Amino acid sequence: MVRERIPDRLLEAADQVVLIDVTPETLEERLKDGKIYALERVDQFLQSFFQQRNLIALRELALREIADNIEKEALEHASNRTKLDASYCNIHERVLVCASTYPNAIQLIRRGAWTAEYMICSPLCIACLSLASIASSLK
Repeated sequence: MVRERIPDRLLEAADQVVLIDVTPETLEERLKDGKIYALERVDQFLQSFFQQRNLIALRELALREIADNIEKEALEHASNRTKLDASYCNIHERVLVCASTYPNAIQLIRRGAWTAEYMICSPLCIACLSLASIASSLK
């Protein structure tokens, strides 16, 4: 269980948030060096929450949050200008799921739908490929 969290309301109330982005490997090294937690607790944390897959997911969420904040600020700034000046922040993300006839395709589609929903109003595009078309494209 993670107990060291900053409440969302504090982040929302902040004038500025600075993200210090490091790779999961760098964070793991800093943990092992005792730069984040006491050395006697490091192994416990690396075996529980601070596994690489969790660190990658947290990094993605942090980068997406910062990108969303930048876009929101750009849209607010642009709303005070003319329509022509506002076009620079007109960002449209899309989610593309490339699925085949394999049984795990439904999991990919569900993950794509979840991602599109998280991105708010982002269209979900699904490309369905037959095994024959995949094989012919590899020739």
